[in-house]
Amino acid sequence: MSTAYRPPLAPDVERALARWPHVPAAFGWLALDRRGRWSVPDGRITHPGTIAFLQSHYGADEQGRWFVQNGPQRAYVTLDLAPWVFSLDGTGAVVAFNGRRIEAPRTLVVTDSGDLLLMTEIGLGNVLDKDLAPFIDQLGTTPGGVSPLAVLAGEASAALCYRGHMLALERLTSAALPARFGFTPTPQAAA
Repeated sequence: MSTAYRPPLAPDVERALARWPHVPAAFGWLALDRRGRWSVPDGRITHPGTIAFLQSHYGADEQGRWFVQNGPQRAYVTLDLAPWVFSLDGTGAVVAFNGRRIEAPRTLVVTDSGDLLLMTEIGLGNVLDKDLAPFIDQLGTTPGGVSPLAVLAGEASAALCYRGHMLALERLTSAALPARFGFTPTPQAAA
């Protein structure tokens, strides 16, 4: 279930790719953690302009390897948990870490580690830890009256919904996420 997601390329990036088509990709250099924080081997990236650049040039190839397109070079991203990190905006809507609003959450995944993830129109992302309680507070169930927490814990059975969207519920180990949702957590150069 690989979801190739490509940000639109700026004209200067297209020109650079045409001029230097064989620039080798970078692997093991850039990482994204479960809180949506970028890092390189020297430490966490904190400059707002750099973060904005990374988030606006973030995408995936057909093999489910996530990358940042930096001119003619792709820097493949090591993922801590999932390709996307979702939070709630002031209205309670789900928003990706790059600011993209999520319109259609489809599946809620509960891992053996207690992580909550959403499969959406842009792919799989974990719900940011600080937003777990407000997210769960907005979950509803059908039939009504069943506690969403009881459903998440496996103590009750009901369909879950979030802001009018019915959510399929899956329980997986964290290790099973990449195969199930078609992404590569630690991209490697071809041998």
